[in-house]
Amino acid sequence: MILTLASPRTVSTRIHSILCDHHNVENLEETFNYFNFVNSNGNHKQTQGDTDAVPNFTQEDREARYSSVPKNWHKKTLISCLVEDKVGIKIFPGHVKHREWVIDRLIKTANIESAVVILRKDVDAHISSWYRARYTGRWGHGNSYPTTIHIPWNQTEYDRLKSTLLNHYKTLSEWYKQIPNCKWMWSEDGMNGIPQHQPHTLEREFPPITENHLELFDLDPAKQLDFGSIKTQTSHLAHP
Repeated sequence: MILTLASPRTVSTRIHSILCDHHNVENLEETFNYFNFVNSNGNHKQTQGDTDAVPNFTQEDREARYSSVPKNWHKKTLISCLVEDKVGIKIFPGHVKHREWVIDRLIKTANIESAVVILRKDVDAHISSWYRARYTGRWGHGNSYPTTIHIPWNQTEYDRLKSTLLNHYKTLSEWYKQIPNCKWMWSEDGMNGIPQHQPHTLEREFPPITENHLELFDLDPAKQLDFGSIKTQTSHLAHP
């Protein structure tokens, strides 16, 4: 099993796809992402590619999405992942919210051939990219996009994302320390290819983040993944 552990806006889709190609495993992508359940049942509609739609920033909406997932869904998904060793899974901390046992079970049960945590050097760029993606609904190259768009400032949403990002890094640091031989890499090392065009204006600049999330990790240079040496049979686009 190949495990890619990350937070949104770290070029994780591209990096994970390349790692799966390199190890010749089936890419199960974000198999624990609860959107996979709610979308398959038609309960919610993602806004990706919809230029007229703006994501709902309310806590009620997010909780409603997650609470609609049956309690046994993660367990069934885990069992299906353990049937085959030759699979690659990408997990964000939010995918297993209140289901911490998923990672524990993977560590104890799965035959983990390779695991990597993706970190982003520029935390300010990380959160601003996440904020823009949530507002515009554009997460990758495949989404349609208006000619121009003005992004207003929402302090509540910014504060929530900042807190979420810190919690993600805390969780990722725990996974990194728990999984034997887990490596780490900079997301910037995967940012080559065609840049994502973002024709937008901001109501205000994002304030700088003073917390150093990377201090949570023991970034041993010997455990850094040499991503440049990874071989892949397919080409992948990347977004900043």
